Amino acid sequence: MAALRAGLITVAILLGVGFALAQQGENLATPQQKSQQEKAQHKDDGRAGTTEPSSHTPTAPPDASWVFQNGKLITPGAAADSQTVPAKFSERNNALDELPTMAFPLPLTDDQRQRIRDAVSKTPVATANVHSADLLPNDVEVRALPDQVTAEIPAVRNLSYVRTSAGVLLISPANRIVVGEIAAQGTAK
Repeated sequence: MAALRAGLITVAILLGVGFALAQQGENLATPQQKSQQEKAQHKDDGRAGTTEPSSHTPTAPPDASWVFQNGKLITPGAAADSQTVPAKFSERNNALDELPTMAFPLPLTDDQRQRIRDAVSKTPVATANVHSADLLPNDVEVRALPDQVTAEIPAVRNLSYVRTSAGVLLISPANRIVVGEIAAQGTAK
């Protein structure tokens, strides 16, 4: 029991001494040294994590061995504006980046669009002023696509529709969001 007491007293003394030294260590630097340390850490951009250093380096002119410049493929025969080009260098990719994912067109051929138009042509026309990625108002009636259409066209298997004067709106029935538009016959969209 005496050994345990002596051990605890020793640990307490060592902790007290360590704590005192830690506090004293903080005060060892003079104000001038602290100022120099701050200046060294925040001297230029890129140091101490304020910005990425490579963002300020000038871009060298293209070398004959380069394959990419500004994210664009610059090899002979490469597409001028592909999907790999960053949005800050491509107006087309910037516009696509700002487009809601649900507004991307469905992968339907002209023939498939025509089949859908024909299959729903007898349905009454509803009034709905919405477009792709918009929420369909609750007062607009949504109908299930005919089984023949969903069997022939897998891309619309889980979708419903609303026929409007402008064409056919394809709807995700779970959340009533317009996921596709098929323009009426004779109108381009």
